[in-house]
This record gives sequence, structure tokens and C-alpha cells, in this order.
Amino acid sequence: MVRVHSGLPFISLNLLAQLRRQLHEPKPRMNTVFRNARAAILLIGLTAAASGTDTTSLLEFEKRGIDRISQFSATEHSAILFTVADRLVGFAKDGQIHWINSGDISHTRACGWPHPALSHDGLRVAFVTDSDRPKHCRIAIEDMPTGTQRELIETGGDPGEISWSWNDAEIVFLDGGISAVSVGEGRKRALLPFPMKRIGNLRFSFWVWYPMQWLHNGDLVLELNTEIPTKEPGTYQEQSNLLVVSGGDSRLLDVGSQPAVSPSSDRIAYYGRDGIVSINPDGTQRIVLAKNPRTIAFLKEELFGRLVWSPDGKRLVFGTIVSENRADNLYLLNLKSGSSEQFLSHTSITIRGWN
Repeated sequence: MVRVHSGLPFISLNLLAQLRRQLHEPKPRMNTVFRNARAAILLIGLTAAASGTDTTSLLEFEKRGIDRISQFSATEHSAILFTVADRLVGFAKDGQIHWINSGDISHTRACGWPHPALSHDGLRVAFVTDSDRPKHCRIAIEDMPTGTQRELIETGGDPGEISWSWNDAEIVFLDGGISAVSVGEGRKRALLPFPMKRIGNLRFSFWVWYPMQWLHNGDLVLELNTEIPTKEPGTYQEQSNLLVVSGGDSRLLDVGSQPAVSPSSDRIAYYGRDGIVSINPDGTQRIVLAKNPRTIAFLKEELFGRLVWSPDGKRLVFGTIVSENRADNLYLLNLKSGSSEQFLSHTSITIRGWN
């Protein structure tokens, strides 16, 4: 049974199609050529609603997918964190859905995206919300068994794709540089002083939708962007890269996006040029786990969205874009057999944690 929060917005389905590809990425130079639209995520216009007859509930629109997640959490005896259209935050456990109040979900607020992250014990959800101070944000934590929330730290802007350390003692976030805050005492420490890095003649930059994932030894793997000059003068091609952060510095690991670290080892799964790939942090044992799924017309679907490991490290959730109107597909990949099964279709739902 899905419990619908009465305060959640009503969204015009026409807007879902119209706003599908607005970018989260920082504005490029006018003559930059984009490699693809991987970072294009739906920005919802929450003020859209002329009348009840012209609008429909986003939750009703996604009800089948939400029910599927609810049932899956009961079958798997696990906790699953998910978002609907990147804004509404849901937590599924034992067949029940709890909606997390992350504050005003209007995109007019300073911290327009909750960036929720599930602790590895499956009992707490960290998320981003507004601060009382203009242009500041807060990272807050909700204790799922009790439903209580507390503020952890205030940040000078959007802290990005926060994530928990493997012992659930710290949360990494973007705050000028890349920092970590202790969950117990709120102490902050710097991990990478400034999110601009030069390696050779390439300059790497960070932004709030690039994943930051902990390795089991306390290092990080993260996604950074760089611009590669093309043959046409003055134009550039955007390229996503994986870097490992250790000892206050970083090094290039591979070209790719959406890194996710296995719960059972430091194997890193990500979207590479040749499909879904896994690699060790030292760059060894690079293996292609799966190619892009194909449609009925035998066309490749574009890999998109978060990669999420199952708690036992034997499966992966991955996503693809199949149309312009937020019709994404989610799949479950069995790492032993290499086979994939469709989990959700034509959805704005993103799985963000599975513990």
C-alpha cells in the first residue's frame, strides 16, 4: 500500500514532456559542443496547474513504479531509497513507503534538489534542504525508525551528491572543495581543497550532480568533467572522467560517469564508453559487465542515471533514456550471469540506495 502525502504537488503531464531535458550542468561556453545529454534531468515546474482537470498527481502517474519498489523491498528484506522526478524522496522497507519531508520542493528555493543518500545500515537518510540564511543550504538527517530529523551542517551552497562513508561515520559533500562532516559531532575536514584540478594540459571541474563515492579505505572516487578541444577551432567536447581522491590529491582513473563502489569490495562500477564497466581503484582488472540494452528495433538505449549495487554486491541497478518525455527505464543486472531484467519502464523514478 502506497501512502500519498497530501502536501505533494500536482504536475501537468505536458510539463513532463516539455521540461525533460533542461540541464543541471553549469552553463558551457557558447561554442562548447556537448558529447551527449547524459546530465539532462527533469526540472519540474511546480507552479503549473491551471485546474484539477488539467493536472494529475505525479505520484499517481508513478504509482505502478512505486508499488513495484514497495513489493521489492518486502521480497528482498531490504531498505530502498528513491526519488520521483529527482525531487520527491521516498523510503521503502518491508513493503511500506515513507515520504521524507525535505522542505519546500519549489525550484525557486536556493537548494532546489534534495540529493538524498541512504546510510549503509539502512536506518538513516541524509538530504539537502534550505537554510534560514539566504543562499545557504543544510545537510539534515532523518532517523527512519523514529521519523525524527536533525540538522547536521550548514553549507555555503548546494553541497551536491552527498554520500555516507562505509562505517556511516562521515558524509562527503561539496563546499568550495570536497569535504567530509562527522555524523556524530558535526566536525568538518577537507578532502580535496578545491574542485578544480589540472592533470597534464586538461583542467577538471566539479559540479553538484557529479557523484562522490567512498572507497572502503576512506579514499574517494568521483566524477569530474573536462573539455576536450575538437578539430573545429574554438569548440570543445565535454568528457566525464573518474578520479580517485587520496591524501588531499587526485589522480585520473578512467573516462566514465556515475561511479558506484561495491559493498563487498572496492570494485567500482560505472558507465564507460563500451557499456557498464567495473575496475579496481588502481586501474587494474577493467571488465565490461554489460552492453547497452537494445530496443525492439535493435537500437541501443543510452545509459543514464545512477548505478546502485545490491546489498550483497551481486546485482546492479542501472538506467537508460528511451525518449524525451522522462520515459527512463531501470534494469537489474545479474553480475554472475551478465543478464539484465527490466525493473521499471517509462518512469521518472531513480533508485538512490539499496541496503
